[in-house]
Amino acid sequence: MNVKDIIRRVKSGQGENRLYRVLVPMQAAAILLLLVQLMQSRERIIIVPPELNGKAEVAYNSANTEYKEGIALFLAQLLGNITPENADFVKSAIGPFLDPSIYNDVMREVERQVNDFKVEHVAQSFKPKKLFTEAATGKVFAFGAGILEGVSGNTQKADQSFEFVINVRRFRPLVTALETYQGEPRTKEVLERMHQQELQRAERERERGRTGR
Repeated sequence: MNVKDIIRRVKSGQGENRLYRVLVPMQAAAILLLLVQLMQSRERIIIVPPELNGKAEVAYNSANTEYKEGIALFLAQLLGNITPENADFVKSAIGPFLDPSIYNDVMREVERQVNDFKVEHVAQSFKPKKLFTEAATGKVFAFGAGILEGVSGNTQKADQSFEFVINVRRFRPLVTALETYQGEPRTKEVLERMHQQELQRAERERERGRTGR
């Protein structure tokens, strides 16, 4: 074998080794960077809710309007149709959606409502008519007819609203605020109007006090 060929191959092998020593760490760094990017990625999941129009999208810490409205409608129908017979089921169904900051308060209110139904011998139902999100506040409103039916078959109907603030954390929807009340949804515009009416009422009371009427 030619000595020059051996020397040339040895040098070539040494060069390749030096090249590998550079390339392998670079490849390892590239793979590590890719893994970090994958771990940090927030893939968006698209769902088509059966009761809503449009696609509901949820990401790691966010969701679109359709998704939040789907959650709101689901919870409103559960809470609006609660009875002493299904109370445990409703509590177990809504529990995972409640933020810890409101969990105990909501559960206590459900218990109070169920106890009232038992005492008054009535059943409650809710028929949604309107579902919308207020852009100014991000609140989701479910509005419809609340119906109370007694054992004699007598019914009482009234407008009923459910109001939600829904956030998403690690793909999980969490209700951070929940209110239910009779009447129209208390949007920002409605609340401002109610505030003005309250100020006017207070002013009239002060005026009566000054005039002695």
